[in-house]
Amino acid sequence: MPSIRTLNRRSFLFATGVALPLPWLECMAVGDSREQTPPRRFASIYFPNGVGQPKSEPLAKYRWWPAGKGQDFKFSNTLQSLEGLREHVTVVQGTEHATVRRTNGHACGDVWLTGGTITGDTYANRVSVDQVAAEQIGRHTRFDSLIMSPEGGIGIRTRTSTLSFDRNGQPIPAWYDIPKIFARMFSDGSRDSLARSRYRLRMNRSILDAVSEQSRHLQRQLGAADRQKMDQYLTSVRETEQRLGRTEAWLERPKPKVETDTSQFMETPKGSTELLRAYYDLMVLAFQTDSTRVATYQIARENGGPFDRLTQPIAGVNWHGISHKGYLEQEEHSAKWHRVDRWCADQFAYFLERLKSVREGEGTLLDHTMVLYGCSQNYAHTPKNYATVVAGGNRLGLKHGQLLHMPENTPFANVLYTLLTRLELPSCPKFFADSTGPINEMIA
Repeated sequence: MPSIRTLNRRSFLFATGVALPLPWLECMAVGDSREQTPPRRFASIYFPNGVGQPKSEPLAKYRWWPAGKGQDFKFSNTLQSLEGLREHVTVVQGTEHATVRRTNGHACGDVWLTGGTITGDTYANRVSVDQVAAEQIGRHTRFDSLIMSPEGGIGIRTRTSTLSFDRNGQPIPAWYDIPKIFARMFSDGSRDSLARSRYRLRMNRSILDAVSEQSRHLQRQLGAADRQKMDQYLTSVRETEQRLGRTEAWLERPKPKVETDTSQFMETPKGSTELLRAYYDLMVLAFQTDSTRVATYQIARENGGPFDRLTQPIAGVNWHGISHKGYLEQEEHSAKWHRVDRWCADQFAYFLERLKSVREGEGTLLDHTMVLYGCSQNYAHTPKNYATVVAGGNRLGLKHGQLLHMPENTPFANVLYTLLTRLELPSCPKFFADSTGPINEMIA
């Protein structure tokens, strides 16, 4: 029987009118240099309201931060579920966005991935790091990025319900409905639904063509300031055109078939733990099937909201309520905050273990996926010393098993830029936001 020499990552099996995408196979690691290794991926996970870090020694057992330094560190009780993943995890201490240093910590979720500016009446956001990556590697997948939060949409300024922002600093709506997200990624739908999708694409193209032509005509009649605004608008139109083009190209291709039990995605889970794990499982499936290589997940938005109650079953208190300064050094309060922090970390560990369980090439899905987990504030609404964990990417050049104490006021953008460089983008920027360079201690 002749042997199979090489296969492209996008190879399909065809039989009786059905096309099934192949998983990543060893024979795909030969030939075209672009197919020699599994793809590089990036996931960002944000939790709100800071972390418990009581100052008094009797309450030290409730602190979020580990003790020690470098490789000689001990996970806190809060992060204990990460102990079994030590070789895949780095905890980073001492970073911040200087552009929001004097802002209420709840406002800073908007700029966690962007490094934008919020000071007083000034709100000047910029592109998020996930979208910088998605612009270049998103064309290889059905979805350039997967953006999720339990509320969906964009929320409001300084209380955003999305982590992702475009080149104009405008928020990109998040998906929230779990059954619909699953259907979008894995359900091909009927011929009628495909016909409707094609019709909508044609209509949207017609509208964009008309708007673009009128805008260019109008632009010639505007002053300098208005021309700048119109440039931003036309950039958004061009980005929309590009997304429509990618959507149209993928419309004819069958979606991946999922071999595992998918009943959990048929309805939105009622329990808090089940809800978080459903979102995490969606990310694993999206990466495993190469539906996307970039994902963001906001567990809940800052300063309350409908999903602030996620922590009620865990600690008997809403998430936002436990972050208030007046209660911070009380034993009962610190114990509750610790339970919330630990529950959140336990679900993150579940996600990492799921990624680790999927074999891919000579490693695992976790080895080929960089994961950023954290918050844009620390203790008592303070937007400094961001609680930060970087995980995965062991085969992408990241070094782990360490607690890094960065010099005070180190730009958090250095963390973001370090991860960006590990993606090996065709055209990697020379810096991101106010980054001063990569964090060498994170690089193997």
